[in-house]
Amino acid sequence: MSRRPGSDSPLTAWLFIDSVSSLDFNHRVFAAELARRGVSVHLGLLNSVALLDSDVWVQGVTWDGEGTVDPESLSWEPVQSPDVGWMMNQPHESVSRCVWQILWRLNQHCFFVNDIAGLFFLNSKTNLSMLDSRRNSAGLFVANDYQVLKGAIARRSDSTWILKPPNSGAGADVFILRPRSDNFDALLQSVTGNADAILELNARALQGFVGRYAAAQEYVPAAAREVTRVLVAGGEVITSYGRRPRSGEHRTNYTHGGELVTGRKLTADEIEVCNLASVNLQNYGIRFAGLDIAGNSLLEVNLLNPGGICNAAEAAQGTLTSRVVDILFESYRNWRGNDAV
Repeated sequence: MSRRPGSDSPLTAWLFIDSVSSLDFNHRVFAAELARRGVSVHLGLLNSVALLDSDVWVQGVTWDGEGTVDPESLSWEPVQSPDVGWMMNQPHESVSRCVWQILWRLNQHCFFVNDIAGLFFLNSKTNLSMLDSRRNSAGLFVANDYQVLKGAIARRSDSTWILKPPNSGAGADVFILRPRSDNFDALLQSVTGNADAILELNARALQGFVGRYAAAQEYVPAAAREVTRVLVAGGEVITSYGRRPRSGEHRTNYTHGGELVTGRKLTADEIEVCNLASVNLQNYGIRFAGLDIAGNSLLEVNLLNPGGICNAAEAAQGTLTSRVVDILFESYRNWRGNDAV
């Protein structure tokens, strides 16, 4: 059983999620594994966190990982010196800045599976190259000005690009931009906010700022065949699986019909890419992540509730979950500087 250092009381873990009405596989398996080890597991509604004097409060409930959670069972609770925090969903856009700030405050004296600052700054396409000192990631430009993005792309006039929002997911608004396409300018204008068209129709004084950030990532041809999701924990590759786009679609996301591929082992080059990224992630306090790679290129990192455990072989699910928690407990011990778990 997992105990607090110098105490008979169990370790406490707060899993911050967006809803108890739609608990997904990752919420369930990790909560159940922690509870099995004697950890007192609490679910907290991410978008409800509050700061009352110097204490963080949240709408929460204790859960053993079994069955469903009745939303009526939620109550306001102080998050008093938890041992482990785990942010498992993205805060709602309307309250996100305050949620990040309050949880960052909690993170100053509480171990988080993934540190709040690391999540905020790295769970995005914008800083992908910081994880890749050997230039294994695809070329990337990020701007909110159509002309700036067009000028940068023009320096590689024969390249194909993927256009996407820097801070979105599930394949939303992801486009292929091919050189000399009739849609070339229209797509670049669209993803950066259509400023020229909007300001032609409405005076700037009425419209205000209309620019929108977009990422242009150099297209990796291997991604047309398959993108590999690799789960890493504490610098170690845990498992991997592939996703293939369905016919007539370039996106491999499950949301858009991506096909699961299992059974292929990672190559030595792919493992090297993942190991390097994982070590760099740890330098920023990120201990559990999903890496998307194709053709030995790092395409994306997934840091909030990264899927993958549920896509491994059915017989290995418990083993994989247990291995991840073993590694995270080791990270907790290192963070505390003792053998607390």
